[in-house]
Amino acid sequence: MNKNQQSPHILARIPLVIIITLCIWSITPILIADLTSPDSLDIPVQTPVNITILAVNDFHGQITSGKMVNNSPVGGLGSMASYLMEVVNNSGEERTIIALPGDITGASTPESALLLDEPTLLFYNLFSGNASKTGQYHPISSCQVVATVGNHEFDKGITELLRKINGGNQNTTIPHLQNPYPGSATTFVSSNIVYRNTSELLLPPYTIRTIGNVSVAFIGAVTNSTPSLVTQGTVTNLTFLDEADSINQQVEILKEQGIHAFVILLHEGGTQTPYDGPTRQDVPVTGNVVGIVSRLDSDVDIVLSAHTDEFTNAFLPNAGGDPVLVTQAYSYGKGFANVSLAVDPSTDDIIWKTATIVTPYSNVPPGSNPNPDALRLLNNTLTLTNPLIKQVISSTEMNITTDRNADGESNLYDLITDSMRDSMQSDFAVLQEEAVRSDILPGSITIGTMYKLLPFGNSIVTVHMTGDQIRLLLEQQWNRTIAPTHLLQISGFNYTYDETKPISERIISITRNGSPLEPDQNYSVATIGFLAAGGDGYTVMQLSQPGVTGSLDVDVLTAYIKTLQTPLVITQNGRILRAIT
Repeated sequence: MNKNQQSPHILARIPLVIIITLCIWSITPILIADLTSPDSLDIPVQTPVNITILAVNDFHGQITSGKMVNNSPVGGLGSMASYLMEVVNNSGEERTIIALPGDITGASTPESALLLDEPTLLFYNLFSGNASKTGQYHPISSCQVVATVGNHEFDKGITELLRKINGGNQNTTIPHLQNPYPGSATTFVSSNIVYRNTSELLLPPYTIRTIGNVSVAFIGAVTNSTPSLVTQGTVTNLTFLDEADSINQQVEILKEQGIHAFVILLHEGGTQTPYDGPTRQDVPVTGNVVGIVSRLDSDVDIVLSAHTDEFTNAFLPNAGGDPVLVTQAYSYGKGFANVSLAVDPSTDDIIWKTATIVTPYSNVPPGSNPNPDALRLLNNTLTLTNPLIKQVISSTEMNITTDRNADGESNLYDLITDSMRDSMQSDFAVLQEEAVRSDILPGSITIGTMYKLLPFGNSIVTVHMTGDQIRLLLEQQWNRTIAPTHLLQISGFNYTYDETKPISERIISITRNGSPLEPDQNYSVATIGFLAAGGDGYTVMQLSQPGVTGSLDVDVLTAYIKTLQTPLVITQNGRILRAIT
């Protein structure tokens, strides 16, 4: 080869087919990237759908203001509506869901209770765009409103619950704000209540709501301890299934339909230390809600809890170890959970969530500017109920309260149990704490006072128990798993206890007029149907023999107070004594 002759280029030594292949291989990623980009295919980028949920739990017909938080008044229909609507207006009603996780009614203020809680349900109709069926009340928004039932929804039985939901006057004797009563525009769901004989669900288990271009499923469940929390006979035809199992069953059904965004309305709860601001990581929560959430399907992202009337704003792990946002906003209109979430339209998954617990103060904006439509509903309600509520039956110059003295005795419970025993002409009376929900303070005592004290409308009943069964009942105060702080208050006998002794051995003596109770002798005991059925874990009551049914507790107490001196004076007589050790 001539030394001045150049060597051929390296590519000249490679077959042409290989060169072409290498060139195609090198530009393929660029071509693919360009072809699959949104611009090249003209496919818009799908941004997450932002949704707001406003959860009001355990409202209990609290339509008037009067509750206090941080020494300031809270609640009332007008103020609550203003707070809710402020969020609705900011978030957009088409992107806002109002959720009610049970105990919307029951244990209510007399203003709502005297009208069978129709005012409360009509209030939430205002938000659904459905309030003006008769032209009387105008909707203030067109949000979607969903709910589950709590144990107190069963206070007056299944028939009355379904009437409240579906509408109609039926056999009611009250005046109706809308006549006929139109029913609730709220969608009620529950996955774990079935008829005992047929296993048919009492209510639909879920509802699917489409917001933007995503679907969110709301599944309901109530505490399965409901039968022990309601008056005897009100739910005998129903079975309350395990909460987590029932929810998961519906989740599986919905996932087959392509649903992956799940919000649970759970009327069961827990407790934690309250704080202000958005949801924090790693905050401890105790109570039944923790175990239920830990068993929920890994697709479940949000649980709106209730029942314990406490604060909850935390992330708890589900069965897959993924964080579930769990909220609860006290009770009686003292708060609501403002939940923000985002759903990915491509997967229909909730990809982000947080919450704050809001206190609806009525003395500062927006609460100090009550919503006029909600206020009109309240004023119309008061027009019907005020004449009865303000009727004076007595007066007092002392505090008659549920507070226990050093021995564990309350002068208000002394008064109420005495009224029960007097009404039924029984040997004794027993009543569990928390059955009374207010106090009697110095001043006039009105019918309204009576309803605040005894909001449940329980019938007084008698049962027959032996002296030995009464001793076992008193011992059970310290060895129950349900409502362990709800101890017993009594009338007609005395007992002494020693908390230093082992559980089930703490009752030292039980006497009647100074003489010990006979273990085998039968005694008549006045109580309420709830306790007679073993409520609050007092299962010894189930050993008793049924007697007769009397009048409602509120009527009994009202009549009894009218027979007593004015001003009313209650002197405690040491019917409960702590042993001196």
